[in-house]
Amino acid sequence: MVCFLLETRKFLLDHLINMHDQYVMKISRQTKNAYKKKHRQFSKRQKKAVDTVLNASQILLEWPDEESMPMKELWQQVSKIEYQASIDDLRVLKHLNDRGYGDLLLARYPSLRKYFADFIHLPFGGLFSKRARSKN
Repeated sequence: MVCFLLETRKFLLDHLINMHDQYVMKISRQTKNAYKKKHRQFSKRQKKAVDTVLNASQILLEWPDEESMPMKELWQQVSKIEYQASIDDLRVLKHLNDRGYGDLLLARYPSLRKYFADFIHLPFGGLFSKRARSKN
């Protein structure tokens, strides 16, 4: 009876590991797809934003040093609203590149945090070391 229970425990832990692996793979795939979709959206906007910022920078660089430049003149050549929107888009894309995938993963799957703390405390130690020895 004890042997049966130990084997059943091993089988259940194996099954639990497979279920966890499938769940994490699904989470990862869905989050990666959402990240790519969001990144594509902002990449399109980013091209226009870069053009706007480069245009404004070029105007500033070409302005003669001996003349002061009233902001009115800059905003006549480059729309202030468009410039601000471009800066915002570039900031969003930078944040998306730096932390986007991780933030999406944490925001979409809070249930992972709920069960994972208990999951890692399951008695896997003996199982992994026995399996590793049997494969060698």
